[in-house]
Amino acid sequence: MFNPVSSINALPVKLTTFLLSSTKERASKLNWSTSSEINSDFFGVERSEDGVNWSNIGRVRAAGNSNETLKYEYIDNSLPLNRSKEPIFYYRLRMTDLDGKYEYSDIRGVNFQSTATTTSISIYPNPSTDRINVDLSGMDLNNGEIVLSVFDMKGQQMIRKNIIGNGLELIDVNQLPAATYNVVVQQKDKVFQQRIIKID
Repeated sequence: MFNPVSSINALPVKLTTFLLSSTKERASKLNWSTSSEINSDFFGVERSEDGVNWSNIGRVRAAGNSNETLKYEYIDNSLPLNRSKEPIFYYRLRMTDLDGKYEYSDIRGVNFQSTATTTSISIYPNPSTDRINVDLSGMDLNNGEIVLSVFDMKGQQMIRKNIIGNGLELIDVNQLPAATYNVVVQQKDKVFQQRIIKID
């Protein structure tokens, strides 16, 4: 069974939230928090227009050592002006320690034409060959833990992720067999479902 595992906390930095939003027409706001850090050096901020090719756009100094909740912020004011593409930008954090070792956060995205609300989610592209965007822009982490699952039509769970941010959640479905799947996003008693088609 295909069961990807996120290694977001492999370093001694515990990332607890990673939020994205658009602050104006052409700017992205990144907020993240950690609950503990040991020998952390900096957070590299990387941006992509396709979720595959990445550019380093900045860095934020880390605390070094901490056992309390710390909050960080970065605003990207230098977005490309190519409007012929879909207005989606992806971000990830390169969490680097003082020894030079690093680990990447999950990928988060922002869609400048998002229509997601607290009563709906949006998933695209559908059909998809390799990756899907799950738009959680309307979700509020203060309302409880968000869990995203992908099930096949027999009810077998193929992917499960605990979501630590809003905005776009990029899900790799490249290794899933071509078929129809049910994407379920649950937060307490709220459940959102949408079917997707994976094609080769």
